[in-house]
Amino acid sequence: MKRNNQDRRAATHTEPIDVLSGLVNSRVFIRLIDKTEVIGELLDFDEYLNLKIELQDEQLLIRGNNVILVGSEWENLTRGE
Repeated sequence: MKRNNQDRRAATHTEPIDVLSGLVNSRVFIRLIDKTEVIGELLDFDEYLNLKIELQDEQLLIRGNNVILVGSEWENLTRGE
């Protein structure tokens, strides 16, 4: 039986929470809607994708609706996109 495109997408789709789970305790790059960029260790997050970051021995909470990008390999990202 042939699978349609929607079935294929559902089978390979990864939820944002699954992606973030793999980044906990790693250094991450975060870009906010105001184009602020933060690099720190992702300590935790919640179901609203609010992020708890350690930055220079200080803990920072970032509200999830302000985040436009989270990644672990930011060297390939260009500024000002």
